[in-house]
Amino acid sequence: MAAYPLTAVVYNPAAAGGRVGRRWQRLEPALREVLGEGVAFYATSSPGEGADRAEAAIQAGAATVLSLGGDGTHNEVVNGLARAGRGAELVRFGVLPAGTGGDFARTFGIPRDPVAAARAAVAAGQGRVLDIGRLDIRSAPGPRTKYFVNVASFGMSGLVDEIVNSSSKALGGRISFLVGTLRAMARYRPATVRLTLDGETLPDFDVNVCAVANARYCGGGMLMAPDADPSDGLFDVIAIQNAPLLRTLTLSPRIYDGSHVDTDVVRTFRAREIVAEKVGDRDAYIDLDGEAPGVIPATFTVVPAALRLLA
Repeated sequence: MAAYPLTAVVYNPAAAGGRVGRRWQRLEPALREVLGEGVAFYATSSPGEGADRAEAAIQAGAATVLSLGGDGTHNEVVNGLARAGRGAELVRFGVLPAGTGGDFARTFGIPRDPVAAARAAVAAGQGRVLDIGRLDIRSAPGPRTKYFVNVASFGMSGLVDEIVNSSSKALGGRISFLVGTLRAMARYRPATVRLTLDGETLPDFDVNVCAVANARYCGGGMLMAPDADPSDGLFDVIAIQNAPLLRTLTLSPRIYDGSHVDTDVVRTFRAREIVAEKVGDRDAYIDLDGEAPGVIPATFTVVPAALRLLA
């Protein structure tokens, strides 16, 4: 890290139920010891602020930006880096996990402890080139563009996010998402959707969840896209079609080991661009790295070689 002009850490004091903030007096000097005296810390104080902090770090000359928090914080930081418009040759991105899900870190075997993850980031050298995803939402209240580094999806998954993010998460990531999923099953009414993959339109189908995966894990440890490669310039698309409740319940455990992709209710594809539209009046809720930004229609596009990941 010392070879770079500045290392910035964007951290969320509210991550992990506020433990990051409570531990900060011990955590900050431990991180400074690993990352060097040139490190700068940028705290967030409200949702969405991580993007502003990451963009400010780049404008201040940072060549390395580390995100300390959960998948939502990592998503915000990536949005700030994308907004700053710097390429893989210049921006080095790393994650220091400290949230409920930790799904992005799972794909790369990044340690769960933030200080150990900082050591791993230092040891990674130049790291690896990483794709990110661009999401263009066309539903009300107006067009919006978001970026994601892990997994975006639509269907029931955005409703799960709303339920999980409004709960205490005191039981940890896996249990919180499992309970949220069961509660969402009771409320969700399947939407009929139309997918167009790289210009080819598929027959309409009723969706439970359709994941647009850059990396492999989501939902607190679900191996949603077991074959996803976040550096291949393609999304893995995992479409879980609507099925009777009992069938859906028996499928759910298989998502944790990736074997759901071998069942008859799941279809898999690979594409650079996915256009998702609803058919009828039922909404398909969008999930974006654990947040719920709206509903389809939307377009998902790969942005290849957008960052250099320290992992």
